[in-house]
Amino acid sequence: MRLAACLLLLSPATPLSAADTYVIAGTVVHNLSRAPIAKARVFLAPSMSRAQPISVVTAADGRFEFTQVHLGKFTLSVERNGFAPQAYNQRRLYQQYSSAVVTGPGENTTDLVFALVPGAVVSGRVTDVNGDPVPWANGYLYRVTGNGESRSALRTNSTTTDDQGYFRFANLAAGRYVLAMQGKAWFAAGRRPDNGDVPAYPLTFYPATTDPAAAELIELSAGQEFNAPVAMSPVPTYSIVIKRPANIEGSTPFVAF
Repeated sequence: MRLAACLLLLSPATPLSAADTYVIAGTVVHNLSRAPIAKARVFLAPSMSRAQPISVVTAADGRFEFTQVHLGKFTLSVERNGFAPQAYNQRRLYQQYSSAVVTGPGENTTDLVFALVPGAVVSGRVTDVNGDPVPWANGYLYRVTGNGESRSALRTNSTTTDDQGYFRFANLAAGRYVLAMQGKAWFAAGRRPDNGDVPAYPLTFYPATTDPAAAELIELSAGQEFNAPVAMSPVPTYSIVIKRPANIEGSTPFVAF
């Protein structure tokens, strides 16, 4: 690492000497297999000022090292393709709780183990009752917490199916989810509904229901890939025209179907 980058972590009021600086080093590993992870980018920044972190990339054995770090408290985080960005000792992806790294006499900061929690994946294909793909459908993923009357669902992710009806949600935290899709028929693009001849697809919950209470829970563990195909049934759509009597100024509009 270049010395100029390291100096960002040095206190301006502290002379540069070996006795005044420390080393923060360790290994990035997979949280489940404990295998070392190479080519992960590790960021280090003072806990009170995270605007200008410095970074290094892990070696083939997962090792990283920051030298000439001054006395203080620091945040350590990692980014790697295939993983959600994480902070040191962050055990759950949906919670931001993590641990700071403290340098000083007697503090062991050279043998840290940074365990990356793998994100889960929900993917699948959306088709209609004839087995044809539903392209450009909107997909919504809701994280479910609590049970019984205290149960609630919070939307955490959204996506759109591709031209073949495929979708994918990545880097998900372990937990319970509900998946919903909504779209319109591919042949409806640019057409105005006329007497219900152009169908649309109502909000449909995995695997194939429009009743939220009947939606199947998707239970994910860390690193799991869950296949969730969704079958949608079209319904007719109608145009709605808002009209106001031309001879009555300020009149209340009415709706004509």
